[in-house]
Amino acid sequence: ILVYCILFFISFFESFVIVGLIVPGAVFIVTAGLLSSHKILNFYQVIIWSIFGAILSDIISFYLAKKYGKRIIKSKYYKRYQEYFEKGEIFFKKYGGISVFWGRFIGFLRPIVPFLAGLLKMDKLKFYFYAIVSGILWGICYPGLGYVFGESYKIIEKYIGRLNLLVIIFIVIIFLFKKFNPLSRKK
Repeated sequence: ILVYCILFFISFFESFVIVGLIVPGAVFIVTAGLLSSHKILNFYQVIIWSIFGAILSDIISFYLAKKYGKRIIKSKYYKRYQEYFEKGEIFFKKYGGISVFWGRFIGFLRPIVPFLAGLLKMDKLKFYFYAIVSGILWGICYPGLGYVFGESYKIIEKYIGRLNLLVIIFIVIIFLFKKFNPLSRKK
């Protein structure tokens, strides 16, 4: 249970305003998917907790911006990350509501776009729709990538094991051929 709680918080902080720029949550979630392919974690639990963390983070970032956005923008903390907010705002203004969806899959925008959606007073039902749909897809795709890699690794490992055996046999044959080849002996 503790591991799944940690996955929830990793997903949450990976998408949370500003903190997501520091927390490499996607790497952990992909790794959790890989571990689930080896039956160390339950794949469905990884997906569920990843989805909940991602969606809840977006919703809280959205409401933080609605309530405290003006104060946050005036803070020195904001100025430190102003470049990311400016890029996010350009992206948000260019793509509108769909930017919440696409922002989920672009690393530096993931923790910024939900905050900007709240700051720029996006309709909350529209925001919920995009945040929930993208959170579900993200929560399936990222662990899914790890899971598929883990399964592929098993297949690759199986064939590499066979390939290693063939390489060893080939090296032994070459060695034996050179050692016992009557044509290569010096007179």
